[in-house]
Amino acid sequence: MYQAREPSRLRSISMTLRGSIPIANFQDYNQESVRLDARMAAEVTEILRRLVSEEFNAIA
Repeated sequence: MYQAREPSRLRSISMTLRGSIPIANFQDYNQESVRLDARMAAEVTEILRRLVSEEFNAIA
């Protein structure tokens, strides 16, 4: 038998991601880019975690 559940919630999200870092040594460009990508991915993951766990209003 099925249990009664709350109706599903529709959630939508939109983000624009921009990152910039000063690069002193262009030979390390790829390494710095990887670090920036990792930081941005961590922040997006945290935003999505809060959205899913309904903690998103704590950010705003």
